[in-house]
Amino acid sequence: GCFKFCQSLPDYPLQIGMEIEGSELLTNKCICLYNNGKVPSSTLLPNYATRSPPKFSLTDATGKLALGLSREITCATNEISVEFQKHDRSPRQEFHITLDGRIVSVACP
Repeated sequence: GCFKFCQSLPDYPLQIGMEIEGSELLTNKCICLYNNGKVPSSTLLPNYATRSPPKFSLTDATGKLALGLSREITCATNEISVEFQKHDRSPRQEFHITLDGRIVSVACP
């Protein structure tokens, strides 16, 4: 399963967690988590593993406020708005840069 998959990847001791997407009976995706800057090079990964872009938060100079998705926004809407919030490191405050250079939300990709 997912545990063996994550163990098979380079730098397994540097992993900080694992996420499983799918149902109890069918796993659609295994996600092996590394801290930013600790993800193995794509040349070291097996061909069945995909490297995802690192997550980041957009915070003010004090680190106390972060840009995040508005609380009333659901991912099913056509419009998503962001606002400054108390920085709590929630997925609603995490973003990725896509391969084509767009900034997207981790919670609503």
